[in-house]
Amino acid sequence: MMNLKANILDREVYSGEFTCGVKKIDEFVQSSYIENITQHAMAIEVTDNETIIGYCMINFKNIFLERMPEDIADYNTDLIKYCTSAHIQYIAVDKSKQKKKYGTKIIAYVIKYILSFVEKLPIRLITLDAFKELVEWYKKIGFRIIGEEEDYSNEDTVAMYYDCLTKKNRNKLDNYELV
Repeated sequence: MMNLKANILDREVYSGEFTCGVKKIDEFVQSSYIENITQHAMAIEVTDNETIIGYCMINFKNIFLERMPEDIADYNTDLIKYCTSAHIQYIAVDKSKQKKKYGTKIIAYVIKYILSFVEKLPIRLITLDAFKELVEWYKKIGFRIIGEEEDYSNEDTVAMYYDCLTKKNRNKLDNYELV
């Protein structure tokens, strides 16, 4: 049984101490502590019964509304051209723990954590750049591709979003007439 705990990273992660099997993400993990202490992002260390399972990082990103799908961009006004997203910079699961549902538990935790702020902060979206081989997995969780894939992708990743609009505001929006 999983006993996951997530804590803000409060120490350096050294080379060789952790690997998810992707060199670039391992490098992100190793540089995470400085991002925390400079308050540029929030890195989280995830453990299961005191064993490090993985890491993730969240920061904020402005998303140009005109480049978003209609369900997001339709209510674009002249006042606000961007919406704020909580951007998942990376999710890294220890290579030996992959394919055991830890990634699913970590993303569920991150979404729940971000959703706890949407009533107080103007966070409309959760965004991430998914490795192409993980796009279908993210879709099952509720993420959608931002625009046409070829417009928002690079050779390795696809830009995706999760809509955080609350049910209360969705109902208000459904009854609102943009003048």
